[in-house]
Amino acid sequence: MIFIPPMEIATRIMTLIDNAQKELIIVSPYISIDNWQKLKKCLQRAVDRSVTITIYARENAQQNLDVLRAFKVNLILVKDLHAKIYINESYAIASSQNLIQYSDDNSIDFGYSTETEEERQQLLGLINQYLVVSIPTRLRKRDLSTDSKIANNIEIKTVFFKSADIIKIYDAFSERYNQGRTNGADTYVYCSKFFAFADLMLREGLQIRFNHLVKDRDSIVTFLENLDIKTRHYQFKKTFRGSAGRYGEFMFLPEKVYDIKLLIEDYMFICDKIKDITAHLDNSHAN
Repeated sequence: MIFIPPMEIATRIMTLIDNAQKELIIVSPYISIDNWQKLKKCLQRAVDRSVTITIYARENAQQNLDVLRAFKVNLILVKDLHAKIYINESYAIASSQNLIQYSDDNSIDFGYSTETEEERQQLLGLINQYLVVSIPTRLRKRDLSTDSKIANNIEIKTVFFKSADIIKIYDAFSERYNQGRTNGADTYVYCSKFFAFADLMLREGLQIRFNHLVKDRDSIVTFLENLDIKTRHYQFKKTFRGSAGRYGEFMFLPEKVYDIKLLIEDYMFICDKIKDITAHLDNSHAN
């Protein structure tokens, strides 16, 4: 890892946010950015790029997080959280600094930036192991499936797959659809222009990432919300994340996965159904 001098930590964190293209994870127990305009602009740019943003903050802390909620991020509260980590899809920063403007102006903090993908994966592994069991605090009405299992408030937790499982998903999708690629660390499968209106990412769930040419995203989101997906194996929570523009993503999040082969069957079931019903959208929504 590379040492970051105290006077450069906040700048490096904002650069990390600006460098995020697909994913941004912020772990900061205490957050106060109400008047931190430069940091808020970084977050807004990430939202505008349709970056998936997950922020972990301390549950038992007296702080106003409404500014974060306004960005429509995935806000997860963790009891007694003390770690501070900032991660995008390329590198990570581990630091003593919270996401607080006062800390930038007054505190003496230290930090390190990862140099290799292995180091980034180590920090990501810590987050997956200790933090992902927490439940997002922001769930809008449209985020909840009408499935009876969800309606009865049975929790569905985010699942992060091992690289071996990602490879299995890649093999199945490349064989069936002749599409798909993995990133260098085998943490997700990405299918460009998989649907007429969106790309597809397979990671902790099935993520439909709208492209910038979509003319009527909201109507497609409504269609996906109402899509009947009575699959044979898993229950799914439906959730939409996005800005006011044309970008954003719709996700199908599975319950705790016990068999990756069965999940792949369900993923293909959902994809085939969406493809069959939305094939006509080529001209009417994505030109």
